[in-house]
Amino acid sequence: MQKRTVLEHLTRDELISIADAFDVHVPDRRSKEKLLEAVAASKGATLAAFLPSYSRDRLKELCRALQLDDGGREKAVLVARLAGGKASEPPAPSRANGAGRAVAEQVELALGEKLTIDRLERHL
Repeated sequence: MQKRTVLEHLTRDELISIADAFDVHVPDRRSKEKLLEAVAASKGATLAAFLPSYSRDRLKELCRALQLDDGGREKAVLVARLAGGKASEPPAPSRANGAGRAVAEQVELALGEKLTIDRLERHL
């Protein structure tokens, strides 16, 4: 998904918040179009950088507005869908090494995603 396409579905206040968070200079903050242009041109304000701060419900709204699948319980899956990347997969079951001990698989988290206790326990 292109950054600009997602940004077009954000409110003016959401665009102002992104501009503030990423120090994006916008000459006329009253104009949604000017905010959109400035944030879209910013290299620091990537979808993966600001979407994780949105609620799961808001991410689902954006997915529906962009005709993307809005299914999933984890925000990282929705963020990845909107950002056009792959969602981090749940950790694979651990496998045994030659000594019969389990070898832990690496847990991968999307940018800004927090490791939950539940996910850590599944990993262990």
